[in-house]
Amino acid sequence: MASPPPPSGATQRTRLLLALGIAAVLAVVVIAVVVLSGAEEKHEYAEAPAACIEAWNGNPTTVVLGQHQASAHKYSRVQVVRFGKDGAIAPSTQTSAPCGVVFASSSLDSELAAAAMIQDGETFRALSKQDVPPETLEDLQLDAQDAYNAFIGAGGTIDPL
Repeated sequence: MASPPPPSGATQRTRLLLALGIAAVLAVVVIAVVVLSGAEEKHEYAEAPAACIEAWNGNPTTVVLGQHQASAHKYSRVQVVRFGKDGAIAPSTQTSAPCGVVFASSSLDSELAAAAMIQDGETFRALSKQDVPPETLEDLQLDAQDAYNAFIGAGGTIDPL
């Protein structure tokens, strides 16, 4: 059996150009994957009021509540805020407004009392107990997914970002 004739110069050039074309396409794909996967989105948030974190962490009863929120409700991200009227988040300049903690979630907690807490004296209680409608609580929880500024750990304490 005779071996096939050697490829002509035009065939070799075609193969070389095809191989270079494939290599160029692969290089572009690899560069695109590296660039796109390396583009980390920076989490933007308003700083958690330090006095509010101190108020939460400084009260043993509230810390036990935090343990429940972290373990039973599986919360980890929270938005520490100051609350205005009707469950609205007050501007950070309103330092006399009561502290609040919103537990970030993609849906309203079925236990409305677990959605958000507001400072009442030295402790925190459910924001839902202030006749805040479920729609407002849901909006707060949904917004906190992007606006979270702290984490709540299994020990029930809050750590700012």
